[in-house]
Amino acid sequence: MAYQRKLFVLSFLSILTAGAYGCSSAVPPKELIDARSAYNRARSGPASQAAMADLYNAQKSLDRAERSFKDKPDSVVTRDLSYIAQRKALLAEVQGQLAMESHAQKTAQLDYEALVKTQTTNQLSSMQKELEGERQARMEAERKAKEAMDKLQGIANVKQDSRGTVITLSGSVLFPTNKFELLPTAVQKLDQVANVLKENNTKNITVLGFTDSQGKDEYNLNLSQKRAESVRTHLVSRGVPAENIRATGMGKAQPIADNTSPEGRANNRRVEIVLDEQQQGQKQNQGPSTTNPSGP
Repeated sequence: MAYQRKLFVLSFLSILTAGAYGCSSAVPPKELIDARSAYNRARSGPASQAAMADLYNAQKSLDRAERSFKDKPDSVVTRDLSYIAQRKALLAEVQGQLAMESHAQKTAQLDYEALVKTQTTNQLSSMQKELEGERQARMEAERKAKEAMDKLQGIANVKQDSRGTVITLSGSVLFPTNKFELLPTAVQKLDQVANVLKENNTKNITVLGFTDSQGKDEYNLNLSQKRAESVRTHLVSRGVPAENIRATGMGKAQPIADNTSPEGRANNRRVEIVLDEQQQGQKQNQGPSTTNPSGP
């Protein structure tokens, strides 16, 4: 405010002085004319707000040049003082422009930072919404998978072991004795299994066929392979992707009960559907395998 008051007073005096000089018969030197022009240009530009101290100094220098011109119009001192006043006016003009440019840059920087902050906030909010949506979808998928597995408990033995989820169906409810064609009741049960597999979108499924210990090894291995293939074929016909499922006959290997009793042999005659969720990514690109690697 002090600078502004001084500028106002000096401007007023400069106007009065210039008017008085205008009435003089002496012609002002070119240096004084240039100084007046430079000062008026600086005063009407950014310097009046952004470089008031420099403009004040330029005005004082111009006032000294004007007084010198009044006293000694043709003196070298007048020209020198006018030159100094012009240079200070030019300096004030440049300082005003630089200050305005710096202010504009700072404003632009602040606007940019505010824009980046807003965009970052919006991105974080969008990511949070996406993550929450994925979490809700995962929870819903897990809920449906659990409900589907719970439904299977009524028709099959479902358990978890080192291989993954294992669905075990008794061979007596799937096939006639010594046959590999599915029984009518087996079709209904396998239809439910197929629905679960599709809902879970399991990528790596292995159908294992087993027999009891009675009969020749080669016969049992061949029968278990054909039974596993029958189950696989039915599941594929119900919409389970063929590339996601393979069939393997195990024969009398890996008994789960004592083969010396009828009950034990009945338990050993089974089909296991193994859902290997952990390894499904590694075997996702494998085609179906319907051949026992150690076949008869």
